[in-house]
Amino acid sequence: MRALLALLLWTALLFSASRLKPLSAFALVWAFGLGWFAPGLAWTSESMIAHGHVPVSLAYAGVALLGLICGFFPALAAGLASRFTEGPARAILAASLIGLLEWVRGSGLVDFGWLTPAYALLDTPWAGFAPVFGAEGVGIGFLLTAGLVAAGLGWLFSFGHKHSVRGAASFAAALLTVLAGWGLTVVPWYEPASPVPYRMIQANQPVADLFTRVDPVSRIEEVRALLRGVEPVRPGVPVLTPEGVLPTAWDRLPEAAREAWVGLLAEAAAPVLHTNFRPTPAGWANSAFWQTPDGGLVINDKRKLVPFGEYVPAGFRWFTDLLGIPMADLAEGAADQPNPEWAGRTYGLLICYENLDGTVLRDLAAARVPDVFLITSNLGWFGPAVQGQHLDMTRMRALEAARPILSVNMNGMSAAVDASGRVLAALPTGTTGVLQGTVPGAAGAPTPYLRWGILPILILTVLTAGIALVLGRPRR
Repeated sequence: MRALLALLLWTALLFSASRLKPLSAFALVWAFGLGWFAPGLAWTSESMIAHGHVPVSLAYAGVALLGLICGFFPALAAGLASRFTEGPARAILAASLIGLLEWVRGSGLVDFGWLTPAYALLDTPWAGFAPVFGAEGVGIGFLLTAGLVAAGLGWLFSFGHKHSVRGAASFAAALLTVLAGWGLTVVPWYEPASPVPYRMIQANQPVADLFTRVDPVSRIEEVRALLRGVEPVRPGVPVLTPEGVLPTAWDRLPEAAREAWVGLLAEAAAPVLHTNFRPTPAGWANSAFWQTPDGGLVINDKRKLVPFGEYVPAGFRWFTDLLGIPMADLAEGAADQPNPEWAGRTYGLLICYENLDGTVLRDLAAARVPDVFLITSNLGWFGPAVQGQHLDMTRMRALEAARPILSVNMNGMSAAVDASGRVLAALPTGTTGVLQGTVPGAAGAPTPYLRWGILPILILTVLTAGIALVLGRPRR
């Protein structure tokens, strides 16, 4: 139902914009963009207020400003479509350009990737595009469907045999897009493999920020107590801990905390995944550590940093200075970092919002597709409202890679997701506990998305835009 309402909304928008002059189309879609993007950014105000101690008025003003900046991209697409074409074909061109400019926006200019409509389409036919084109393909497939329906309606309301034929063809193309997505959902993108056992510890500990001091020893002991309470003891089964258990870099921890952590590793009798900050030649990095009982250690520095959380996007330092947010840029991890191995399996490590971007999956799968991906996160910075959204992102990544994903979160919705994007088990929000079991394994060749990324869908979208330009070329 949510996807159907979104389709109706976008169809109405594209239909209305296609009947307006360029400036009016730009203004309409910009206003729509503010209403579309600002709610998706609203939870960042909690981070600014609770952890940055920014005044409430400034925090909400910041959300509105970011919404206007994000809304500029689809508005520009609608204005360009109205400028260079006429008639119902404008809706198809606008949908194509919105998809392309959203990719440009999310590729680093204003990188808020969670704002894509793709995550609202997980249980719809458009989700079938994920293993082939990634989340970008899911969103573009949806936008093109709305644009084709809007164009079909425009031609339907026109007169003449030529317009009737174009209207019917546009509706047929929209239907074929939906059917193509549905058909791809039943394609077997992986081969069954042996189950993957796991233990996830949801510690539900408070955020350690600049204004909140915590006791690292008690945090570690809480995790040890949860681990001891797991029955039966399962030696050799990896233990996944959430981001943020260790509140500061290893060499800055008191000796008692380091001893407690060494004790936790001994009690686990298995690999332990955890995070911490560490100095690198490029600066401080947010890193995932995979420590094994035999003394082995694999470190992955976070590749995909969160804008306005872990770095300030180029040209926006004035924004953080205006709001008075205490922030330092972290170092970005290299793309080609090693994947840990254990008991014949390869694991891909992601930290927090690295599940936002499928390009990280492609980096991890460059040499060999991991048998299972692991995500360790702490969403306490953003509040419980984002936990379901974070899990939706994890489901999308599972579809793109056709591999299971185990996601452990500090404060809720730690979950096991299979290779088809289904949530098999999850812990409730705001609770402490241990989630353990197995997730069905998956093997086989890399998905088309892991092989080629989003280049195919960008080419198809450009071709669609070209067709719309021809159909809507202005009369002399």
